[in-house]
Amino acid sequence: MQTVTIESWNDFLGKITITDHAIAQSALKLVYRGEADKDWELRPSLLRLLPTDLFTELVLDIEAKALREFRRRSSSFVRPHEWTDEDAILHWWSIMRHYGAPTRLLDWTYSPYVAAYFAVEQFMETDGAIWRLNEYGVGSNVLHRFSNYEEPFTERREYFLSSTNPFEVMFIDSPQRSERMIAQQGVFSICRNVVGHHGKILSALEDSRPKLIMQKLIIPAGLKREFLDRLRLMNVTASSLFPGLEGLGRSIGELVRLEGDLVRRGLEEAAAIASVGAGASKA
Repeated sequence: MQTVTIESWNDFLGKITITDHAIAQSALKLVYRGEADKDWELRPSLLRLLPTDLFTELVLDIEAKALREFRRRSSSFVRPHEWTDEDAILHWWSIMRHYGAPTRLLDWTYSPYVAAYFAVEQFMETDGAIWRLNEYGVGSNVLHRFSNYEEPFTERREYFLSSTNPFEVMFIDSPQRSERMIAQQGVFSICRNVVGHHGKILSALEDSRPKLIMQKLIIPAGLKREFLDRLRLMNVTASSLFPGLEGLGRSIGELVRLEGDLVRRGLEEAAAIASVGAGASKA
């Protein structure tokens, strides 16, 4: 895996532009994931909440309980067109992710700008990161490694609910695309084995054709505020990425953070000018 540190906004624009003709002509479909902390791993929310040494059967048990509890308590809140048969497990996992519940799904986006937003919108003193890889390359390499892989993933519950499933990672479109997924140009990766570590599995896939591009773009903490400003001018904000009142509330938070930063810089400049003036008067 290649790791690259971004030096400026223009450097970022250059890095996300595909200039290699051979790569551009291959079966290329790039997906991105932004992380506010460069040290965070590519692990689904379900696994981030659980001890790493749990047996697979126990994790499957907990996952099933979470799904049952979500279905039981969400009937008053989930919109009618979102409700479906219990066996449509991918559908339910995608709905759970939409509402913030932990699942084995990992969120990605086809937009490098959306990924950049999630890499810079919080933890301003910590370096962020954008993961970039070739979705088609992942599929090609999985097919190469697993002769029993079924294309595409099915909705059958039993296909995902075995402790002996291979560690296949693939990308899937949500069976039910919400307004948020559309706004964020979202796509999911999923591992057939519930305890699969997406980052380790993707890194281990051997490089074949089409070329598997996997990069980690580091955005230094010192660039986060500028990136947030630039993205705001492009209308890549919480309001646009999270339709509804949640997005409005998050957008107000962005506004307060940026305004506070402007005030802080103004006070620092005023203090520096006052210090220089005091030194001159003493002279």
